Amino acid sequence: MIEPLVSPRPIAPSQPVDARRSGREELALYAGSIALAAIVKRSGTPLFVLDPDRIAERFAYFGELLPFARLRYALAALPHPAVIRTIAAAGGGFDVVSTGELAMLAHEEVPASAAVYSHPIKRPAAIAAAAAAGVRLFVADNPAEVRKFLGVDASVRLLIRVHFDGDGASFGVDAAHAMNLARFAVNNGIRVAGFSVHVDADRMSPRRLEQVLRETLRLIDEGNARWRLGADTLDLGGGLPAEHEAGDARLRALAAAAARVLEPRAPALTVLAALGRCVAAPAMLLATRVVGQATRDGAVWHYLDDGMHGSFAGLRDAASAPAMFSLRELLEPGDVPPPALYPCTVAGASTDGLDVIARDLPLPSLGIDDVLLCPNLGAYSLVLASNFEAVRRTRVHVLHSRRAAQRSGAVDAL
Repeated sequence: MIEPLVSPRPIAPSQPVDARRSGREELALYAGSIALAAIVKRSGTPLFVLDPDRIAERFAYFGELLPFARLRYALAALPHPAVIRTIAAAGGGFDVVSTGELAMLAHEEVPASAAVYSHPIKRPAAIAAAAAAGVRLFVADNPAEVRKFLGVDASVRLLIRVHFDGDGASFGVDAAHAMNLARFAVNNGIRVAGFSVHVDADRMSPRRLEQVLRETLRLIDEGNARWRLGADTLDLGGGLPAEHEAGDARLRALAAAAARVLEPRAPALTVLAALGRCVAAPAMLLATRVVGQATRDGAVWHYLDDGMHGSFAGLRDAASAPAMFSLRELLEPGDVPPPALYPCTVAGASTDGLDVIARDLPLPSLGIDDVLLCPNLGAYSLVLASNFEAVRRTRVHVLHSRRAAQRSGAVDAL
């Protein structure tokens, strides 16, 4: 038997580990409720475990925070059939950015009219195909894009995406020129539904969000009063973070800021909101296995059967490395004290020297073949993974609803 490696630098008890302890306790309860150990034993690793119930729960959570808005799910975050079915059953709409995503909706018998085509830059053929399929609301942010809608079905309407200083958006017409773009569209016989903003919640404070929304309302009111735009829609776009990233208090503060501005205008004003990362992230966890270990410059390295070219590709930066818990520690009885933690480097097993997932990550003593669980990996992990070095992408095990008598599912390969 290969002895587990431990770091010679244990984490001192005074270091803050409360957040990990809380996460460990929560994950242990969840793992027991879905028989996670049995799923991993049966299906092997690496393995994603997708819980549609968590999609439904998060969608309902944001429905409570934003009761004045029509919610849609940004399919790019986690484009899985089980997610589409769950959102559709909850009465949600969809945010799509490609004809491929529209095809996924069609496969699940979701009408294209339930979708907003939100990418500000599109091929003319994609616009024609989406409009023919039934999409009636598109986003544009420049004159060249608006011109692509000349001759498109007259019932199609545009949302003009607006960029405000400091909102961190990569797209959008400057707010000072947004009205000119809207007038350009109307003067060319293209209908304008309203304006769209992107909530970059990583940078945008609740106070700034209020300012942005009030300015967007001013554009709608001025456009209708002076230029007869007929605008009746404000789109919050996407950008809301997941709860494990921002915390419940921050999400509620952002929602309250939006409510102060927009709720008094409902129902005369249609408010749209796209939910991506904030719904998808907590819906999927990863089970991955230690396949190699080494001590380098005094630090313990654990090499996993997944990595930055695979299921961890969705990590935005080094600071966003996920929490990791060993399956063994979760299976310990509740009265057993938490294990000692050691700072470790965790890497993928590819030959790429940049395939490092996290450094100084607190982990218990681990051995070869130990299974690590990484919660909150539902957003963008699946879609950004590659087949680098001809390694098959991680499989997905879909759980049945909690209402089912037995929680098991089918494994599929994407």
